[in-house]
Amino acid sequence: MALSEHEQRMFEELERELLGEAKQQYQAARGGRWVLGLLIFAAGLAGLVVAVATQLTVFGAVGFVAMLAGLVVALGGNSGGKRFEAGTTPAGAGPSSSPKAAKAPRAERSGSFFEDRWDRRQGN
Repeated sequence: MALSEHEQRMFEELERELLGEAKQQYQAARGGRWVLGLLIFAAGLAGLVVAVATQLTVFGAVGFVAMLAGLVVALGGNSGGKRFEAGTTPAGAGPSSSPKAAKAPRAERSGSFFEDRWDRRQGN
């Protein structure tokens, strides 16, 4: 059932308001993750210092993992590195935008496995 013009305008306005609120909440959460990630990273660094002082490898491994986890928490967030606006679909979620040409039968290649992969990546 189609929406009337008034209903459609109301729906678009509501969508814009919700998108604005979502961006504000995302930015606030992003700041909190940054601080948490730095705290975890600092704890991992402290673990490495303790490992050097006590010569216990276990503390060093735990400290290293904590430092990596802190970086992931601080820098992580938006998977894929793209932000999607309302009405768009992520890449790979639907049919591709450009039609792919039919693949021609592959000629016999005389190169190694890695050369063949390189040629395929270059479109040869």
